[in-house]
Amino acid sequence: MGGRAFLHASSPGQPRLKTQRMTTDTYLHLRHVYKERLLAYFPQNKLNSLVEAPDKNDHGDIDFVIASNDQIDFFALAKHLGAQGLICHSSYKCSLRVPMDGSRHDGPVILYKDVHGDKELGHKLTETTYISDSSSSHEEDQEEMLEMHPSNPLESIQSCNDPRDTEKIHTERLYAQIDFDVVPTDLYAWHIFYASYGDMASLLGHIVHNLGFTVSDKGIWLRFLEYDTSKSVPYHNIPTKDGMLKLSHDPLEVIKFLGLGVEEYQHGFRTLEELYTWLGKCRMLHAKAIKPKRSNARESKRKAKRTVYSGFCNEWLPNHLGQQDPRILEHKSPSEYEEIPSSVVPSSGHLASELIELRIQYAQEAITYFHRQSEYERMHKKLVRKLDSATSVQLLKPLIAVHSGKRNKNLNEIVRAFRRFVSVESIDDEVRVHILQIPHADDESELWQLLEEKHGEKVLRDEINISVFIAENWQHLRDLYRQKAKLTR
Repeated sequence: MGGRAFLHASSPGQPRLKTQRMTTDTYLHLRHVYKERLLAYFPQNKLNSLVEAPDKNDHGDIDFVIASNDQIDFFALAKHLGAQGLICHSSYKCSLRVPMDGSRHDGPVILYKDVHGDKELGHKLTETTYISDSSSSHEEDQEEMLEMHPSNPLESIQSCNDPRDTEKIHTERLYAQIDFDVVPTDLYAWHIFYASYGDMASLLGHIVHNLGFTVSDKGIWLRFLEYDTSKSVPYHNIPTKDGMLKLSHDPLEVIKFLGLGVEEYQHGFRTLEELYTWLGKCRMLHAKAIKPKRSNARESKRKAKRTVYSGFCNEWLPNHLGQQDPRILEHKSPSEYEEIPSSVVPSSGHLASELIELRIQYAQEAITYFHRQSEYERMHKKLVRKLDSATSVQLLKPLIAVHSGKRNKNLNEIVRAFRRFVSVESIDDEVRVHILQIPHADDESELWQLLEEKHGEKVLRDEINISVFIAENWQHLRDLYRQKAKLTR
């Protein structure tokens, strides 16, 4: 958050707050002081601070992470730590304003509301969803905190005015900001790895993305090639959960799979150059698979806040690709460092085919290494059928429109009826279509069996007989769908 959380927060009748950036000595001192207090408050929990990026001259905040499957009372925690101010970003994340000298604030804890809705608070807030009730809104979480502690002198923060309408005063005493994350116990080690060194996850994600992998707050995932390809087809609309297979959230196993040194990571990095050099040894670092970001005003602002990320992607990588490992495909100078699509899709040209070959190679290696073969086959089969069912619907629509004379919503109603009430069998290359009395879910649609591939394209099998079936049964199918809809109201 860069120590700016309280700059975008306010509370009725209270001064606008500003936390100071800390020198390294002050940061280390406060980190020790508050870690000891946290360990005393949570004697049974795993707890630690995140590793800061090397070469930092000053620090905006101190990040602590605790492993817990239970919701934590942030207000009670703030009082124990001696905090002056508290912002509850969600049920699993808060920011605390504490005296810069490490002393305890002797007054009440003031509850502040983030009036910017977390828009300025960085990518950490938007990428994590850990605890079961974390789907509640930012405002709901803060209101719940007030209900839990009615003795708080600030009876309601709903009446909080826009900060431009409040008195713009800053207290004279120096304060620092602490950010506190709660993560499930099984994701604790991964989160420490994921969120440390300023932007570790983003750096690794940048390297492996175009090779079919995604690094998230839950672990490393394998994206199905068909899923990435489907993004360019509007009617496919595949949910993310159906297009990615989770491989692992064990940081050491992930490091080994990527071909990086575990001992080097555990020893730590004293400089950014050491960190970048370590990342540069990743066996998946291929010049043709790197995806630089387009430069625009928003991206420039983002880069300014993420110096570790921008330094690696825009300076170190362009100058080192091809020099570290003979397996890297080619060296490109910064001027030749061009963007490629965010997803690798089949197309003409050597680049696309080479990337697809690499994706297939690394996908199979990952499936084997993390023992995910059976789950991969199950998910892949389900995904391909879902894509084929969507394609079948798209091909059936014109036929249904011709025979029914319906358009728009009325047409879509009949299409939904086909998905739910039509059963398809394929016997000796012959398609047999039946009407079900008990519908199946959309995910169980059998329309995928109506397809076959001809000359590299998916087409309807036995289109003439399918057309006859539609003409004879579309009204009956619609009536079945409507009857079912009435029963479920």
